[in-house]
Amino acid sequence: AAIDSTKAPLYAIVLWPTWCIGFAGAVVAFLRRIQQRVFKLQAPARRIAATIAVSSSVFVAGTITLAAGIDAYLEDRERAAIVSNYVAVAQRVDAQIPEDAVIIGHERWWWGLREHEYIALNTVQLDWERSAHSKDDAPSFGSLVHATGAAVLLIDDNARSEIARYPLALRDQIESFLVSETTLIYSIIDPSYGRLDTYEIR
Repeated sequence: AAIDSTKAPLYAIVLWPTWCIGFAGAVVAFLRRIQQRVFKLQAPARRIAATIAVSSSVFVAGTITLAAGIDAYLEDRERAAIVSNYVAVAQRVDAQIPEDAVIIGHERWWWGLREHEYIALNTVQLDWERSAHSKDDAPSFGSLVHATGAAVLLIDDNARSEIARYPLALRDQIESFLVSETTLIYSIIDPSYGRLDTYEIR
């Protein structure tokens, strides 16, 4: 989390349930302590103290929840005003793709292109690595792609980032495949989503 701040929320979310349980335990312990002291009071004072304790707890919890919700909502509205519309970008890409085409691409775009059969690029990568471990010769990226029946390969900045971490042999095969077995039919550069290249598979 310290080295890669963009991953911090992903790492922190693993700890979040534990934090919530710990916070709930602290609240219960606090209320039990108050309860023990309240029971030492006379009946009218006990009711007043219990009401104050419960009301205070509800008020504090409600205020924190409300403040966090408002803050998240305002941040969401602020970001929404400056980022590109996901659906509009996907529609621009979709307009260049044949109606029944099967697409291989980063999973980010499956929802925007959900009218098509959509295959995540990393599933092809996993198939390649599985085959590479079980055979003497590394499999062909091209043969795996053709086996899916895909007609379009969508490469965006997320896909490029993932490809950069693939084994060298697979990266070389993807580069060769793009040059020799595809045709670039559409390319856009979006301020929010970066560069999206749409390749027709020959």
